[in-house]
Amino acid sequence: MIASMMRGPRDGLRTLGVCAVVSAAVLLLDYALDQRDLAASREAATAGREAAGASSSSLLPDVVITGFQFLHALPKPEAKPLWQLTARTAAMFEQRQEATLQTIHAVFEPSEAGGASGGDLDGEEGRLDLGRLNFDVSGADHPVTVRLATRYTLTTSRLQWDNASARMTTDQPVEIVGEGLTVTGVGFQWLQSDGAISVLRDIHTMVTQ
Repeated sequence: MIASMMRGPRDGLRTLGVCAVVSAAVLLLDYALDQRDLAASREAATAGREAAGASSSSLLPDVVITGFQFLHALPKPEAKPLWQLTARTAAMFEQRQEATLQTIHAVFEPSEAGGASGGDLDGEEGRLDLGRLNFDVSGADHPVTVRLATRYTLTTSRLQWDNASARMTTDQPVEIVGEGLTVTGVGFQWLQSDGAISVLRDIHTMVTQ
């Protein structure tokens, strides 16, 4: 009887010790999980701030140039320039290799003597790909205007220049006036190599003289 009574308290103490160990383990596990969640939250917040910072920085230009000028010529001393692009302002984005332009003027095959060029273009705004040297020009308040070899004047809302093919195109409605004719249509192409002009579809021609 005495032995039985003595075993009882020892078993109770042993049970109490096991419970204490289990409780401590549970508390440690909860603490570890809380710390892990807190660390994950901090990492997510840091990543969010970094992403937001990167996004906002990509929207800000690296430099803004007033009186921007760009001259493109073949890498030969005797070759004349293929085209020249100027803009009132140019916002340069180094990471995107792009410049956004305001108040644009482009001259194709510019003449150093001030004579007739292959054509010149005026537009309100656009973008220049600094790697491939392609550019596009558009106008919200005023149409894009192109004068081709002093013979024709084209107006449209947007134009693209592809430098690799030396070709100017648009898929927008166009109007071409010159040499006693007015031509309207949709889509346009001009090749710098031979000066060929094409209106692509829905063509209407009116004799003005």
